[in-house]
Amino acid sequence: MEAAQKIALIVDDSATARIMLSRVLTSMEIQSRQAKSGEEALKSLIQEQPDLIFLDHLMPGMDGFQTLRAIKSSPDTRNIPVIMYTSQNAPRYQEEARTLGAAGVITKQVDREQLYLMVERAFMQDELSTARQLHEIPEPANDQLNPSPAAPPANAASSTVAPEVPAGPESEEERPKPLYEIPELETTEDQLRQRIDRHRWYWVAALILIVTLWLDQRSTVDQIDTLRDSVIATEAERSRERDALNARIQTLESELSDLRRRQQESRQVMGEMISIIQENN
Repeated sequence: MEAAQKIALIVDDSATARIMLSRVLTSMEIQSRQAKSGEEALKSLIQEQPDLIFLDHLMPGMDGFQTLRAIKSSPDTRNIPVIMYTSQNAPRYQEEARTLGAAGVITKQVDREQLYLMVERAFMQDELSTARQLHEIPEPANDQLNPSPAAPPANAASSTVAPEVPAGPESEEERPKPLYEIPELETTEDQLRQRIDRHRWYWVAALILIVTLWLDQRSTVDQIDTLRDSVIATEAERSRERDALNARIQTLESELSDLRRRQQESRQVMGEMISIIQENN
């Protein structure tokens, strides 16, 4: 069964920037929704929540940071990864964006490989966060790990002078049991250990799945890069052939011009010869 296709919301007041980023995301098999302002984006999030948000900084009305604060302050949208998509790339700006909860900052001069890695990192962090919430291990209660010791017998506490009792089965039963001999505590520790082991295997399986998906996508990216290099090489070969053809055309034009010049000179000589013959007659 194929996984559902990811959806990204692009928030930018520039239609050109939205279209350019949308094309790049389409090549990564990510659907895109678009919003022209922060206010429109917040209204869109009420109706449908995407898997990822690309947020411009300079926009009319709410700017990028104001929109980011609104997204992260809502319990319904705070877990959606947000990547700032802007021309701002100063280290101080990137630090402030991450402080407000952004998953990263990418410039509008899109580097496909950097964008791919940032998107994968954002999706991986989101999946790990979801896994932690689904498989959270509760801490055992204090009264289960440290039960109160058994109270001493009442007759022993009331007597002022305790007679010597020879060591035997009865005296052993009256002594309080140590923690490691209480069966209820052993059962609780075994259940907790089994639960921890079970969740550990869940984590291992999830990690293996994530790594497998990442390797598959990396393989696809490598194939795309190879195809792109092949196209570039083909274009370069065609460019060389085009230059050679243009040089050949220029040579032929030069030869044709020279031939026309010689033809004109021949016509002039023949005209002069005809004139001389007519004068002699």
